[in-house]
Amino acid sequence: MLPTPHYHSSPNVYDPSEDTFLLLDALEQDTLKIQEMKPSIIMEMGSGSGIVSAFLAKIVGDGNSGT
Repeated sequence: MLPTPHYHSSPNVYDPSEDTFLLLDALEQDTLKIQEMKPSIIMEMGSGSGIVSAFLAKIVGDGNSGT
């Protein structure tokens, strides 16, 4: 189980909601598939908190350690 990335609330930033955490759960379930694909680019569109990109970065890792 991967921990949810830390985020800080701000009046100018969208706070993660149920849909965000549902997506994180789905991504976590597909961790092995995502790692097998070895993506080199992650793009999150929208005016969100960036928590999805941070979570995917944990899944993908730096390319050297495997996580």
